[in-house]
Amino acid sequence: MHKKVLSVLFVVALTVMMTGLSPLYAQKSKKMRMAVLELTPLKVNPDLATGVTDLLITELVNCGEFDVLERTQVAQILNEQGFQQMGVTDANAAVEAGRMLNTDIVMIGTLQQFDQSLVINVRLVEVSTAKILFADREVADNNDKLIDASSLLIDSITARVTGKKVVRKKPQRAVQQQTAEKVPDDQLPVRVFHANKSKRKDKQEPDRKKDGKQLNEPESPESGTRKRAKESIDELEAETR
Repeated sequence: MHKKVLSVLFVVALTVMMTGLSPLYAQKSKKMRMAVLELTPLKVNPDLATGVTDLLITELVNCGEFDVLERTQVAQILNEQGFQQMGVTDANAAVEAGRMLNTDIVMIGTLQQFDQSLVINVRLVEVSTAKILFADREVADNNDKLIDASSLLIDSITARVTGKKVVRKKPQRAVQQQTAEKVPDDQLPVRVFHANKSKRKDKQEPDRKKDGKQLNEPESPESGTRKRAKESIDELEAETR
C-alpha cells in the first residue's frame, strides 16, 4: 500500500513539473499562434523593413509549424487599439501587443545597415511569461540576399522552438546553375569553334564537278603540249590561206 501511494505521488509530481515548465510545453499538440510586428528600420528605408517583415511572415507560414497572423490583420487590430507596432524593441511592449492579438508568441526585431551589408535581428517573446525564447540575426551582403537570410533565420527559429530540423530543397534555378558550373570552360569554345569551322568549310568548298568533269584541275604536261601543237597548226593554216 505504501509503495502504491508513493507511485501515485511520483506520477502526480512529474506531471506538475512537466506542465509547469512552460505554457508552450502543453501546446505542442497544437500550433503556436504567432504575430510578427514590423521590423524597426535603422539606417534603411522603412519600406525595405516592411518588405523583410513580409518575407519573415511568408517563411513562417511555409514552414507549417506556427499559426501566423497576417500582417494586415495585425496592423488593423493594433491600430484600433492605438498601438504603434513599428519601433517595438522591448519585451514588455511585445507582451502588450501579444495580449491584444491573443497570441502565444510575438516576434520583434530590427533591420539595420552596416556599410553595404544588411542585418536582420529578431527576438521571440513569450506573451504569458514575457521571456525571450529566441534571439538571433542573419547578415545579407546586399538586398538580393535578404530572401536567403530570411529563410535561414526562420529555419533557425523553427529548429529552436519546435526541435525539428528543417531541410530545404534547392531551387531548380540553383540546381541548373550548379550543374552548368561543373562543365569545363574550355569545352564550350571548342564546340563553337568546330561548328563555325564546319560552316566555313561548307562555304569555301563549292561543288567542283560539272558535266561529269572535275573543275579547277591542274593542267598535265601532256595536255599542255597537245594544246600548243594545235595552236601552231592553226597558225600555219591561217598563213596558207
